Amino acid sequence: MFPKTILPWLLAGSWHARLMALSVAGCVAVLLMSLVFRASPERVAPATTVLSLQCSVRAMAYSPDGKWLATAGGRLESVGELKLWDPTQGTQVASLTGYQRSIRGIAFSPCGKLLATISYDRTLRLWNLTDAPREEHVCRLNAFPSDVVFSRDGTKIAVSSDDRSIRLFDTVTGRLELQFDCQCPSHTCMAFSPDDRQLATWSYRQPFIDLWDTHTGQRQERLPRPEDVPMEAMAFESWLLAWSPRGPTLFTALLGEIDVWEATAGDVRRLAQPDRSWLGAMALSTNGKVLAVADSRGMIHLWDIENGTRLLAIAGREDPVTALALSPDGSQVACAGHNRTVVLRKFQKARAVAELFNGR
Repeated sequence: MFPKTILPWLLAGSWHARLMALSVAGCVAVLLMSLVFRASPERVAPATTVLSLQCSVRAMAYSPDGKWLATAGGRLESVGELKLWDPTQGTQVASLTGYQRSIRGIAFSPCGKLLATISYDRTLRLWNLTDAPREEHVCRLNAFPSDVVFSRDGTKIAVSSDDRSIRLFDTVTGRLELQFDCQCPSHTCMAFSPDDRQLATWSYRQPFIDLWDTHTGQRQERLPRPEDVPMEAMAFESWLLAWSPRGPTLFTALLGEIDVWEATAGDVRRLAQPDRSWLGAMALSTNGKVLAVADSRGMIHLWDIENGTRLLAIAGREDPVTALALSPDGSQVACAGHNRTVVLRKFQKARAVAELFNGR
């Protein structure tokens, strides 16, 4: 709404006068918006580092000790690109090659000595990071992979594919140990139980989470979603499956709303963003207490999962975020877009976030 002193100039007067009035109104509006922005305790001005790549980024991950950031490229390109970075200095450590197609997913082993990647060239590759990074194993797949995850002890790695199969490989030998049919469509995400005896799987749009025996491949239990909280009919922008102390927990994002589904308890909670922006990427802290969600405006929102409160929001990029990763200590977030750059943001004055990452 325009101030009363400006409105008469707009309704009557010369074009020059009207233009001057609009300029004054615009300046007032910008000033008011900046005051509101500064007064909001949720917004944090972060320090910034920009990494330049030759490919767009599909997936990212920090090593468990936070020493490295791995970026997997090829979201828009036919050939993938895998790079290791020093996230503190913002410098490239290594470029790992050998791909014939784009890279779909990436994961560090719990000890940080192995890096796993899955590609549309139908391979699972294990990289040894102990000395000079090198390719340790190439495991051939019979279908396009969807997700990759390490067991808690680091001895197994699970790969889901669009032929509905789940494959478990030995990380020492690279041999296929077990394969079974999860009996659901593609886009299956996974999570190992704390004792590695079970593997939880959820497939796109399915109203249940399955638990599988990791030694036999037999389904042990099906955890249905409560009937009064159905899955949305529309497509999800992003999703991930984790195993919390309460059991398998699924996070799905759809147009500004995030569902947190604790499958064992049958509890579904909804976290509402300030607007209904497209939510293109999610990342979970290593202790499972903080969820980061990025939207189409380049904003990154951090949520306290336990009490469902939004901790803060930062400007991650100037374009939609397509990939997201949180550093293990909670000091930094990495976000990527389509313009072949990764932006590293350091959290400043975010005490609530630091306390959650430190386990308080």
